[in-house]
Amino acid sequence: MNCFDCQAEATTAATDETATEATPAVAVTATEATPAVAVTAAVAVCRDCGAGICHRHAHTRPQILHRAAGTGVTTEPRAARRLLCGACAVAERSG
Repeated sequence: MNCFDCQAEATTAATDETATEATPAVAVTATEATPAVAVTAAVAVCRDCGAGICHRHAHTRPQILHRAAGTGVTTEPRAARRLLCGACAVAERSG
């Protein structure tokens, strides 16, 4: 699986390159253009949307873990790690 954000950057770069290199007689398609951004393999999955993310696009956030207990403390002493893609991290900060 490839990183969703890297793939989007490569597609955008190829589209931009196609627009600047296209001539009226010969048009370069997005599949023929060489992407300016390398597509990287995903190393994690976004917890919110499920998109594959590489180490460059991963955003970590702490997550408090809760456990079912009778009376007393129900949260773990240390926070867990939660990985988000760029779009979900921005959406979380905005709201």
